[in-house]
Amino acid sequence: MDIHLKVLGWFHVVLGVVVSCVCLPTGLAMLWIRQQAGPMVVPLGDSADETGAVTFDLFGRMAFVLLFVAGIVGVAGFIAGVAILRRARWGRVLGIVFSIACIVAVIPVHVALGIYGLVILLDRRSAALFRCPGRGGAGLESDVGASVI
Repeated sequence: MDIHLKVLGWFHVVLGVVVSCVCLPTGLAMLWIRQQAGPMVVPLGDSADETGAVTFDLFGRMAFVLLFVAGIVGVAGFIAGVAILRRARWGRVLGIVFSIACIVAVIPVHVALGIYGLVILLDRRSAALFRCPGRGGAGLESDVGASVI
């Protein structure tokens, strides 16, 4: 299980860095371009009216928000990956929540990572590898069959 946790942690770290490095600058660039463009009227049909401007502005804002949220999710994935690699107890919980969120995002790489993460993090043997409060260190307990959550 130790090797699976390392693989899962590194997948989260790498995917989080890639998503953040792509989405955050792109979202900020889109915001800057939208601000520099000023009010734009897109002709709809034969005449230009305000409906086109509202549609363009709404599309620009939605695209910025989606890219910015994706960038923040990338940062959260990075944090979850580092916490899993360090075997922090809260990292397991964050990893489970993040794996469920990855399954909900319909991107195939994220769905595969989410399923893999849930299978690994919900296993009792991997749960025993995370630090328990008051025990001071990581490692398997003498009674592996005990439920450690």
